[in-house]
Amino acid sequence: MKALSQPSLVMIRGLVFLAALQCLNGASAQQIKVQLEPRSPWTTGKITGSPESPPPYRLERIYPDLTFKQPIAMIAEPKTKQTFLIEREGRILQISKLDPFGIAPIFLDGRAQIDGLTAVYGLAFHPGFEKNRTCFLCYILKQGLENGTRVSRFRVTDGETPRIDADSEEILLSWRSGGHNGGCLMFGPDGYLYISTGDGSPPSPPDVHDSGQDVSDLLGSILRIDVNSKSDGKGYSIPHDNPFKTLKGARGEVWAYGLRNPWRMSFDRKTGELWLGDVGWQLWEMVHLVKRGGNYGWSVMEGPQSVRPEVVRGPTEITPATLALPRAEAASVTGGYVYRGKRLPKLTGSYVYGDYVTGKIWALKYADGKVVSNQELLDSTVAIIAFHEDIDGELSLMDYNGGGVYRLQPNQAGAENRDFPTRLSQTGLFDSVKDESPAPGVLPFAVNVEQWQDGAIAQRWVAVPGDKKIKLTKPEGRVPLDWGEFPDDTVLVKTISLENGNGKLRKVETQILHMRGDKWRGNSGEWFGYSYIWNEEQNDAVLAPKEGILLTIELSDRSAPGGIRHHRWEVSSRTKCYACHNPWAGYRLAFTPEQLNRKTNFQGLLNNQISTLQNFGVLEEGIETKVAYANPFDELKPLAARARSYLHVNCSHCHRFGGGGTATIDLRYEASLADMKLVGQRPTQGHFGIASAKLVAGGDPYRSVLFYRMSKLGPGRMPHIGSQQVDQRATQLIADWIRSMPYDRTRSRIHNRQHIDEATALIALRNSKVATEKPIETLLASTSAALKLLNHIDRQRIHKSNIPMIAELATRHDSVAVRDLFERFLSPDKRAKRLGSVIDSDKILAMSGDVARGNRLIQQTETTKCLACHQINGKGGEVGPDLSATGKQRQPREILESIVEPSKRIDPKFITYLIETSEGKLVTGVLVEKTVEAVTLRTVQNKTVKVPMSRVELFVPQKKSIMPDLLFRDMTPQQLADLMAYLVSLKGTDQ
Repeated sequence: MKALSQPSLVMIRGLVFLAALQCLNGASAQQIKVQLEPRSPWTTGKITGSPESPPPYRLERIYPDLTFKQPIAMIAEPKTKQTFLIEREGRILQISKLDPFGIAPIFLDGRAQIDGLTAVYGLAFHPGFEKNRTCFLCYILKQGLENGTRVSRFRVTDGETPRIDADSEEILLSWRSGGHNGGCLMFGPDGYLYISTGDGSPPSPPDVHDSGQDVSDLLGSILRIDVNSKSDGKGYSIPHDNPFKTLKGARGEVWAYGLRNPWRMSFDRKTGELWLGDVGWQLWEMVHLVKRGGNYGWSVMEGPQSVRPEVVRGPTEITPATLALPRAEAASVTGGYVYRGKRLPKLTGSYVYGDYVTGKIWALKYADGKVVSNQELLDSTVAIIAFHEDIDGELSLMDYNGGGVYRLQPNQAGAENRDFPTRLSQTGLFDSVKDESPAPGVLPFAVNVEQWQDGAIAQRWVAVPGDKKIKLTKPEGRVPLDWGEFPDDTVLVKTISLENGNGKLRKVETQILHMRGDKWRGNSGEWFGYSYIWNEEQNDAVLAPKEGILLTIELSDRSAPGGIRHHRWEVSSRTKCYACHNPWAGYRLAFTPEQLNRKTNFQGLLNNQISTLQNFGVLEEGIETKVAYANPFDELKPLAARARSYLHVNCSHCHRFGGGGTATIDLRYEASLADMKLVGQRPTQGHFGIASAKLVAGGDPYRSVLFYRMSKLGPGRMPHIGSQQVDQRATQLIADWIRSMPYDRTRSRIHNRQHIDEATALIALRNSKVATEKPIETLLASTSAALKLLNHIDRQRIHKSNIPMIAELATRHDSVAVRDLFERFLSPDKRAKRLGSVIDSDKILAMSGDVARGNRLIQQTETTKCLACHQINGKGGEVGPDLSATGKQRQPREILESIVEPSKRIDPKFITYLIETSEGKLVTGVLVEKTVEAVTLRTVQNKTVKVPMSRVELFVPQKKSIMPDLLFRDMTPQQLADLMAYLVSLKGTDQ
């Protein structure tokens, strides 16, 4: 291929400045086909492989001559030493005994032999199989049937090639078939049959049948039955020690419950303990060590995250997951086995499990009632659908997509690139890193909508190896398998800079998105993110550590003390990159037709950017370009399109199906307003003290939780990834969009009266240069009014001389919800140091605390406020748990966690409830009593409030503890260590 002419090369290398200065945002211009000389091949690229250390294990394929169609389970029959493999669509193959042609005999052809069967999920052989020839099968008829999932008993024929006799079927159990069916069958060491069942729901919304906490049905549970005896007209009996056998209204078969989609369970052959992987909803994947009567939280909780706090809880208290993996690490956990084989001695006693989506495999060590370690063994490219334990305790796993069976092998040599560039100058992306002059073949590009990153400015490039091309495709459906075809080692580059006074830029980091090329779930490859941190000289950047790093950057700012502003900037961990750049969002968020579809001025030629990239040989022809995201701040564009574009780019990577947002909203641009599930919907993750709150209240931004969360700092702020400051232009845009909607008329009469008082106060603050505290206090009396006041300040509708007094009163307000709105008016050094991000738990626990000093702190109510809510030896309030024996009841780390993150684990007896009355008043507190006549709460002031049911419009539990998150924000580390020492000393006797 011919090289670019010198004028063309100059144009390419200077194009980033043209992109910044001359690109015109807008919908697609007429695509002019221009005869341009093709780009030079990119031949200098050095980003290939991985910078990570070699994984300790690799996968080795077994049964290499066999490929299965959607293998879903393998089962060993210990007495006959035969192994069987289940294909999802119903075939079961005897893979341990091939015929002379290398073909596995068929044990069952489910669809041909069993009427209506569409899928097989589980198989178990009776412990006495050698004598009784009995096995048990879990299969699905079709989705959505009340009794569409079955467990049946079958006889197996004799002979060298046995088969299941379909005519011998005896149906034992059935339950609703849905997206989550469970279907794992295991005989325990006690001889009973254990059966996993899912919640019968689709992936979203969560738990549509309210089955997770309901033990009156079989869903979302582990069942335990005796198949050796029959009673009550059933083909089995219920063991006498099942936990709910005598509970009125409960299904006695239930052994444990509170599960969403339990995917593969197993018994430790040495200890008899039952281990289980439970597939999470949006944020967490769970591993459980299952106990008798255990309640594992769904759908009140998803791991540590509150999901549906209003759900009526089951008969036993919620037990936290043994291990909860965040979405950045895992997305669909597959339960495994505790390794008891001999081939891999380093794994002995470890629970080996994996993840279907990420392909990762871990070894979890558990001792003395806690997780000791959770080692990542490897990050594979297979879709791990199930593990298998053979009769010798050796493990293997199945690849659902590729159809292969694999086992772990110690990794003697890593396949990663040990020469992976550790400096930006080594990547081959730039001829001159200092000037950011791209190498031949590396082209700049621009996007329609920038992500908000605290006002940072971004420059972008795309590098495609050689003269290859990218084929962009438009994904179809919620979870598309094809996001486009990108050549191996394609790199997307983004340099982020901050303004450094006098119009200068200070480069902070260059982010790299690398298409490694490993085939994954039908995609052309998997993407990995890396960051390079720029040095002070601004002439090179160094590869950031994989765990990320928090930087403090000095920037020139005349308005800051001493002319220097200290800007905190988080360089994300490589794992955290996956939170946004995930397969559900399409990995490469900026390089999409909707972002690229814009006018660009190339050397005086106004043309569509997609067409130009096609002309240069970067993109293939035939890309759909009808849609273009709208510049949120171009007022010539439709308001709704601008607001929706902003929400898509900043929020939809999480808030979409599978993206990891805990709300059920869908903020993708292409979703209809109804499908967004946003307007008129009550919030499930907190009301923030807003009366008649909605996620979006049409016509009223001040009752809209979306607008509030975008306007605040601190916990619950959105967007929470990539920024720490409020985007004031965006909040005004979203407020205008909400105002343009039909008005939500759920506001009560008392709200109307308050509205008049608030309007009067706003007039006073706008017209008077020296306002009194009264109008300010009126507007700080509620979250909604405070939000209204803030919005008027941002729109310069409040006289500027009144702002210091407003900020002073607001940032000292009793309500955290109000303080968080106005905290941005404080200088950074005066803002609250957020405990969740500042406290080093290990450091505090390692410090030596003084019990006497801690006791004095507790007694100083104005400092800690502990005794206002808690009792110690008969003294104090009754709002929270009694602390008299807390040192005996909890480990020190648990006590510290309850102080730093009080909402992480809430005792069900002390869940906070919110009442909204018909008059629009809000009451928050711990439930004292609820009857048909009234609800009684105990407030944080230790007052009892009784509200007649006739006046209760809303009564819901809250995910937030009544104990404020920032209660100890002004303590020193030593004071916190002293407080800890005192609490640990409390053993239940008079102190």
